[in-house]
Amino acid sequence: MFPSFGRLTQYIAICTALSVLFSVENSSSRASQSPLKIIRQGSLIELNNQEADLAWVQWQSTEAEPLRVGIRDLGLMRLLGLDLLDTDDSTQQPVEWFSSTNSSPLTLFAFHHSPNRYLDVTAIAQKGQWDLSIVGTRLKIVTPPATIKAIQQRPLSPPADLPISPELLRAYRILQIELDQRVLWEHPQIAPQPATITPKPLPDDPNSPSIPALIPWTIRLAAQLDPAAIAPFSSLWDNPLGGLEQESDRHQTTLKFNVPVGWRPVVSTLSHPNRLNIEIRPDFLGERNILWMPGLRWRQQYIEIPNSQPTASSLPNQHFPVFWLEIDLTQPQLSLDPILSRNTSRVGLAPLLKTAARSQALAAINGGFFNRNTLFPLGAIRRQGRWLSSPILNRGAIGWTDQGEIDLDRLTRFETLITATGDRFPIQHLNSGYVEAGISRYTSDWASTYVPVLDREWAMITRNHRIIEHLFRERPVKLPVPISGDDSLLVVRNNTEKVTQLPVGTEVKIESQTEPPIWETYPQILAAGPLLLKSGEIVLDAPSERFSEAFSTQQAIRSAVGRTPDNKLLLVAVHNRPLGSGPNLTELAQILQKLGAVEALNLDGGSSTSLYLGGELIDRPPQTAAPIHNGLGVFGPPEI
Repeated sequence: MFPSFGRLTQYIAICTALSVLFSVENSSSRASQSPLKIIRQGSLIELNNQEADLAWVQWQSTEAEPLRVGIRDLGLMRLLGLDLLDTDDSTQQPVEWFSSTNSSPLTLFAFHHSPNRYLDVTAIAQKGQWDLSIVGTRLKIVTPPATIKAIQQRPLSPPADLPISPELLRAYRILQIELDQRVLWEHPQIAPQPATITPKPLPDDPNSPSIPALIPWTIRLAAQLDPAAIAPFSSLWDNPLGGLEQESDRHQTTLKFNVPVGWRPVVSTLSHPNRLNIEIRPDFLGERNILWMPGLRWRQQYIEIPNSQPTASSLPNQHFPVFWLEIDLTQPQLSLDPILSRNTSRVGLAPLLKTAARSQALAAINGGFFNRNTLFPLGAIRRQGRWLSSPILNRGAIGWTDQGEIDLDRLTRFETLITATGDRFPIQHLNSGYVEAGISRYTSDWASTYVPVLDREWAMITRNHRIIEHLFRERPVKLPVPISGDDSLLVVRNNTEKVTQLPVGTEVKIESQTEPPIWETYPQILAAGPLLLKSGEIVLDAPSERFSEAFSTQQAIRSAVGRTPDNKLLLVAVHNRPLGSGPNLTELAQILQKLGAVEALNLDGGSSTSLYLGGELIDRPPQTAAPIHNGLGVFGPPEI
């Protein structure tokens, strides 16, 4: 153990439970008033010999104060089982961890460093008798030996407005795990797929006919299992709904159980006796209202709207689980930026979880559409005034300035190639994966090379406003064409006449304009569509943006971005209603209205829907999220 951490251990050892709680309150006050001196930090935690990627810091307010340890807040919730409760003070985070029903929850000091929010676990570590030590960039946590004494399973009674079918009624149940003491536990997650299966997003739509009815989930506890506790349970093979399987050693136990597709386990803890309850239910969402940092609030709850397809047996209203972030752009420390799955190329996908973390974003949501075969973007991406991908089909977009001015509207952009003799040639698109006959233009913002898309394409290289070379590329060879520096590549598809009209040596220039013209003033733009709200009214018109009627009426998981009258930005993920599917686009617009938006835009949805905060997805298990091309990121200064 490092000498500096020895001081922390000595401090903890002499504290009583009462003084620990007192020190939490006072250390929060002291830390918030004094600049924090970071002593060590790392990105790896070892819990009872099990490694996990999770950021931590060790700091000191003043030399007279003891050393303290903080762990990234949402990772602390996911890996160690501390539930974050509502708060309007971003520096004071109440947590639930085996609290008694008649006592106040523990409140931990919270602070931001780089893109993360950390919670001071020094006092709660003493409360749980954790042994903390630091080895290099690794924080080691060893918890006292603990035992799972008993496991019971019993049915739950569904509410009247949740008509569960008889086939699934047995799945609506609770697992009660009795413990001999408080333990750390990892939030339930979907069990890993066998290595022989090619990884792909797991389903979470209960109405999809091609998916299994049940998905195995696991929960891991820092406790050994008394063999008698598991004895009454059958295997999952013998009893898919009521079975329970386990792996256990002297440090930890992993329990596996089946959950219907679209349902989730909901975990809570109790003390006296110490107990962990796992409720398996389709109405899984608990309300949350956390001021995560000044200007950034995390919200989640069920939103009720009228039933758009009522029947004689259906309920008049329907409830959708909605996760959203409120971003106050009047806060000078917050800014927005498009984030990309690839820094040097517009071709490729990556999970939002990785893209946001690599970009050092505080928060993010998935963005525009893309072609899943070619991995090309399909819509506008403008960053710092450069068109990384041009608009298509008059589709909806969000644009903003560095001063926090936001607009959501439909967007069109025109480019024209003009020769020295005055001949004019329309350019279909700039750096776009939307392929049409005619001329398209590509720059180094697309990639360092261009690979032909169609069977026969001509490429004309322009340099210093002059066509310097003609190249012909034919599949299946698909030889790449380099794009150097400030060169432009004019790609002619299915129209060789234009090639003969633009011989080598032709002087050319590019004129461009946007419609509406104000869009040219926004250095940052991200497009998707359709547009949902304008001036508080639903303006959904899918055909005008070349979306099909089926796309508009399809019920699916959805992402959206909205703006409130006081210029707060809403990043919104809407998932499947209990025992049903997600909203159609009209329902999505109604939900945005209920959240207070006056302007709103639909984003790519379905398996692409992902909402990120503080290093974690907050709306869905990562295994169910598909890779995406781009997103909208929320950023702060390097250190907050």
